[in-house]
Amino acid sequence: VFAPTDDAFGVALSELGLTAEELLASDGLADILTYHVIGSSVLSTDLTNGMTATPLNDANTIKVSVGDAGVFVNQAQVVIPDNVTGNGVVHVTDGVILSSETVVDIALSTGVHNTLVAAVIEAELLPALTNPFAELTVFAPTDDAFGVALSELGLTAEELLASDGLGDILTHHVVGSIAMSSDLSDGMIIESLLGDDLLIGISNGVVSINNAEVISADVTANNGVVHVVDAVIENSTSHIGNIEIDQESYYLYSVDLSGKIIDTENQFHQTNQMIFDVYSSGKVIKRVTIQ
Repeated sequence: VFAPTDDAFGVALSELGLTAEELLASDGLADILTYHVIGSSVLSTDLTNGMTATPLNDANTIKVSVGDAGVFVNQAQVVIPDNVTGNGVVHVTDGVILSSETVVDIALSTGVHNTLVAAVIEAELLPALTNPFAELTVFAPTDDAFGVALSELGLTAEELLASDGLGDILTHHVVGSIAMSSDLSDGMIIESLLGDDLLIGISNGVVSINNAEVISADVTANNGVVHVVDAVIENSTSHIGNIEIDQESYYLYSVDLSGKIIDTENQFHQTNQMIFDVYSSGKVIKRVTIQ
């Protein structure tokens, strides 16, 4: 049994706009409670990162995250584990877990987001993305999109999953509000959870985000919406690396998503000015000269 505290129920009631009396009188009360119960005795040592479990209310699975931040079931953290009783074990949690379909469930169901799901698990983002009270927009690269990006970066999937920057790459694809395709407009800029800007382009009805095109839009979940994209979204600011001074010469380094310097033979250096080209949809839309 995953047992939410009174404070956890208080937060959930506030989010749901219910009183305790209304919850107790709800037809869905049994479903909520049985979603917190697994039909076998599972100790905390039996829980592994990325594990799923089917509760007595089998409307949805429970997703387990185990990492440096602790043990989570969906978005709720286990705060007091392994209270063994005569007929099972109780894990006290700081949140109420609901059987809502989340953006993670969408990714799990498509069959083309295995790399994305593995990355979410490895980066310990399951709690954030399974939060039933969140409002999220996820731009979800397919396995093929990750394959192309890995090839360009010269990385294996294992190296990506072990990368210190994995969390940043993923949160660059998530927006902390719901944006349906009808909410997007050409030239619009939205902020990702990473805190950087995503440039929206619309041409002939095709929506793009930076370098990636949306190939399946508006796949809705209870906590947001998923737009499937055909590429790993490049960070528009990640291509400009360090500008270093060396005896009055200026050097502009281009780096890829992993931070690796590229185009080393064509580094721009000039003593009195630097020129930046601003691109949109592959075209230069502005040239900026710094003296």
